[in-house]
Amino acid sequence: MKKLFTVLFALALTAGCICARGKARPEVRFNQEGEFRILHLTDLHFVADRPEESEKTFARMDYMVETEKPDFIAITGDVIYGKKPSKALLQSILDKLDSYRLPFCIVYGNHDPEQDMSRAEMSQMIASARYSVNTLDSKGELADVRIPVGSTVNPGSDPLDLYFFDSHQYSKKKQVGGYAWLTLDQIIWMRDRCNAATEANGGNHVPSFAFFHIPLPEFYDAWKLTEDSRKKAGLGLRGEYGGHPKINSGMFTAMLEAGNIIGIFCGHDHDSDYIVPYYGIALAYGRYSGDGTVYNHLPHGARIISVKEGERAFTTWIREDGGRTQYKCTFKDGKIAK
Repeated sequence: MKKLFTVLFALALTAGCICARGKARPEVRFNQEGEFRILHLTDLHFVADRPEESEKTFARMDYMVETEKPDFIAITGDVIYGKKPSKALLQSILDKLDSYRLPFCIVYGNHDPEQDMSRAEMSQMIASARYSVNTLDSKGELADVRIPVGSTVNPGSDPLDLYFFDSHQYSKKKQVGGYAWLTLDQIIWMRDRCNAATEANGGNHVPSFAFFHIPLPEFYDAWKLTEDSRKKAGLGLRGEYGGHPKINSGMFTAMLEAGNIIGIFCGHDHDSDYIVPYYGIALAYGRYSGDGTVYNHLPHGARIISVKEGERAFTTWIREDGGRTQYKCTFKDGKIAK
């Protein structure tokens, strides 16, 4: 009975998300080849009065979709930058995403809520897009969301989960300052859903990815650990110190204990693109995907994440403008293999 309740509870959570905005969620599942490929875009930094830069970014998005043929698009924040009239710009971005006919999910960065629209207005637009899998919370803003990825081999099962979190903006504690951190409520939300997914899967952990904008403090800890050792376990570049919160709220520990999360993907730091293992979880930056509207010193591009159904592992690489791929590796058994 307890197991049945858990399964029904998990299904209810998904059903609640579907009803939240009155339209069916686009289908998210492995393709017929048994692969699920994610295009991870981050820090697009569209600016309303820079149409020439917007066109370059749209062209980059087109190129990434045409070249990599993803099954899903994950966008980890700072989509729009600058306090300019932004409603028409946001609509053009959503129209572009809908044109790919691929399910996508957007989380806010620290700059997105600084626009001339309220969070609720922006959220309603995003959640209403045809191929968006975003849902709204009780305040009418983007909710944290779990997206089960359906199987092509065993219909009715979900061999992969995607978690999307709002990492907020800035600390509300004057004595702390800096960037905000993921909250206790979010930790509990994640833990409960991971536990429900595990129970529904016969007690076996469901491989899962987490996406949000501001990196956890562990991103810096993990990279520093590899720098201090003779064996460099990470792959990629760290071009800046890291804009993580000053407070560690314990989300990484909770993910480690839950046992489902195998990869965490963030943005925010435009000059970093590394992936590094940390106690069995891969911590990875995307690649700056926008154009010249803000600082950036790496070739513009995106991260690709490829998962084979039934495997607790993934392969990832950076795709740059012009076609070059960088840092291709496989993460398996808590380690990176080139």
